[in-house]
Amino acid sequence: MHELAITNPEKVKAAFLFNPGCLQPFSMSVKNLFANLLPIVSPTSKNVRRFLDTAIFSKPDHGLSPLAEELLIDYEVFALKRYNDRSQKPYFMANELDDVSVATYLLLGDSDLLFPADKSIRNARIHLKSLCETKVFANVGHGIETYAEAMVYLGEKIRSFD
Repeated sequence: MHELAITNPEKVKAAFLFNPGCLQPFSMSVKNLFANLLPIVSPTSKNVRRFLDTAIFSKPDHGLSPLAEELLIDYEVFALKRYNDRSQKPYFMANELDDVSVATYLLLGDSDLLFPADKSIRNARIHLKSLCETKVFANVGHGIETYAEAMVYLGEKIRSFD
């Protein structure tokens, strides 16, 4: 998000950040570390399900259908066992965010264990001068992009730009 929004802001109508990792360092709480490391050390369906239930979703309000959840768990176990991940990891961008001038909307789940909402809001207010709105969804975890109400909100905002 940040490179295009900084280098070519005229090409971006708005940025929507969903529980972004760029607003703070990864949470080092014992609960979060355990939830994240367990499936890496022992990639089983049970451990991946525990990670999803602890760190990503906030059941019963925020989750996936049973079929979608099983497919996600199967994929995660496969990826943890076979995939050599070389992707860039989220990092706290701090002062880099000061250069973002496009309208920015922050969507958060109040049950996000990986990047707690209160710290993200505080840092967004400091570093995102173009922050237009912050929306916090109750009983929603880190996987906010799977939460129907968040997608409805996104659609309404996008339609309002026309």
